[in-house]
Amino acid sequence: MSIKKNCISIFSIFLTLIVAVMFLASGGCKNAKKSAPAKAALPALPVERPVKYDGKTQWMEWGRAAFETAKKENKLLFVCMSPWGVGYSECDKLLNSNPRELEKSKKRGFIPVFVDIDRRPDVYIAFGAFGFLLCEDSYSPPSYIVDNNSRIVESIYSDETRNGNIYLTMPTQFGYCEGGGCCVMTDSFVCRETNVEPRANFRIKSGADLKGKIGIDEIDTLMNSCVKTTGKDIRNIENPDKATIDYDEQNMYYLWLKKQNQPDENCLFDYTDKIIRKKYDAEWGGVFFARVPASYVKYLEENARAILLNLSNHQSIRNTPADSKEAEKIIKYTLDYLSAPGGGFYGGQAQDLQGADGKALKGKEYYSLNDEQRKKIGMPERDKAIYIDKNSEMVIALLRAADVLGKPNLRKKGLETLDYLLNNGWTPEKGATHYILNGRPNLYGLIDDNVVLLRALIDAYEATGDNKFKNKALLQAELIERRYWDASRGAYKYDINYDPGLKQLLLDYEKSYFKDTNRTYIRRDEKNNMKMAMNLDNLYYITGDESYKKKSETVIKSYINTSRKDLYSSAIFIEAAYRHATYPLHITIIGPKSDKVTAALRHEARKFYEPLKVVETLDPKEDAKRLSQLPYRAKPEPTLYACVETACSMPIKDPKMVERQLRRFDDRFMGNSQFERQF
Repeated sequence: MSIKKNCISIFSIFLTLIVAVMFLASGGCKNAKKSAPAKAALPALPVERPVKYDGKTQWMEWGRAAFETAKKENKLLFVCMSPWGVGYSECDKLLNSNPRELEKSKKRGFIPVFVDIDRRPDVYIAFGAFGFLLCEDSYSPPSYIVDNNSRIVESIYSDETRNGNIYLTMPTQFGYCEGGGCCVMTDSFVCRETNVEPRANFRIKSGADLKGKIGIDEIDTLMNSCVKTTGKDIRNIENPDKATIDYDEQNMYYLWLKKQNQPDENCLFDYTDKIIRKKYDAEWGGVFFARVPASYVKYLEENARAILLNLSNHQSIRNTPADSKEAEKIIKYTLDYLSAPGGGFYGGQAQDLQGADGKALKGKEYYSLNDEQRKKIGMPERDKAIYIDKNSEMVIALLRAADVLGKPNLRKKGLETLDYLLNNGWTPEKGATHYILNGRPNLYGLIDDNVVLLRALIDAYEATGDNKFKNKALLQAELIERRYWDASRGAYKYDINYDPGLKQLLLDYEKSYFKDTNRTYIRRDEKNNMKMAMNLDNLYYITGDESYKKKSETVIKSYINTSRKDLYSSAIFIEAAYRHATYPLHITIIGPKSDKVTAALRHEARKFYEPLKVVETLDPKEDAKRLSQLPYRAKPEPTLYACVETACSMPIKDPKMVERQLRRFDDRFMGNSQFERQF
């Protein structure tokens, strides 16, 4: 009996095991939680090799400790600034030279202080207020002799084209850039002009007359003057290696060509092609740093801008496959080489490296090698800081690329990066930090990071129609208003967390810039104010809130209605003013946000090329209040409406018809004088 029971027991266990195996093989319980898919591993990269610092100088970082040491020892500070990718080497070279001008300060003794201008742009901008100018074809780091109260004693300029001599320079109230010519004071205080490729930051003589109402005619004058003063022939550029990858400049040129009724946009796009090709790494992809000649540093933001330029070329009337391929190569480089394992993108990749044999290898020599040769040596190290402003630019580029190239995975990557920035580098009280390193935020209080992050949030809303991004953008705009607005000047402040040294430096700056009947110098952060003005205009068109439009107007007028008789006018200022003085192509898609046709219409609208364009998606139920403010009505099927102020296209329901009908409508109404206004 016991044997029979044992047999039955063994058989039961055996049967249970068979059933269990079959059950598991069939997929188990339908309601069982599936394991999360493993994240795609980053590609195997060559060994990362930094350049070992072998200089004798013990550099201190800018900060309280350096100033306290200087006071304690009654010494000056030798402040030298350089990008991360260049490092200490150029500062070492400058400090250890022995010209008579520098020797005077050495007798008193000073403490070497190094400023990484990527991680401390606030220090660089503060000193930049004194107008230190970089000229010639060689790189010289901005350097100053500063006393322990943060007052500038001398400025140092290295002119390598003059046998490596060092010259003292004076702030730019004694020498300034006129029409792109760089004017530097030598030791004999003789102003010499040099021919450098200008960067669309030019002196416009008509500035004093631009008071009261501003209209398109005045902006046209500025635009014509800026194009003329650049000296750039976009049809026959001679030195593309000295030109910059500037997305705002391209937009300004495009608007100028369209305003001139020149069906010659191809020349513009050929021009930008030449710039990018000259700085492109054909072996691994990615573009090199444009603003320093002969530089082989690859910065994240430079690559993001190159992606946008290539996408604009592809979107344009040319619509050539070559541009999309170039954009894809640059995107692949950033995804492969600069993606951080925990999220976001690294800041960039250095130009030089130290090989396994211990010998330093210059970027020019290294990047001339092929892929196989490079891998045997290793690769230059990467800046592991995750910068909010640079990453935000990359988010914008990826979201655009997703629509233009038809690659939804890029939208996913862009949105994941945006979430990472918000979760790790942003708080509702402080706003955006400047960079994240080892999971920790560093340096809150710079407007750059907050303004570009706002632009990325607006783009995320336009790309997805998801109101969570619009709501976050409105929250971010309110934070910028609360923390950075300076009502006394009608503009946004650059920095709200000056350390003691910078406070004194800027106080001296305000006192030192002289006033006469010709000029009054006022330090202003034009770039970020103009970016913010464009953000505010976009918020107006996707919310209907007039306060955004009025604030944008205030910001633009505060720059154009200046007491200076000579107005510095840049491409980004002209772009912002032009956007405000004319109505955009306002595209509204109405339909359930879960509907595939709604998404397809939005995708085609985003793909269509028009620099002055705003895309809004409204769900009849979710966005009923916003829809009631507009002259459209929801239809049974998703529908696209395109308007320029009061002129509207026929409703578009077929995604395949979007490009053709928008092109016809855009050519007829965009740039039409009846839709331009004064403000």
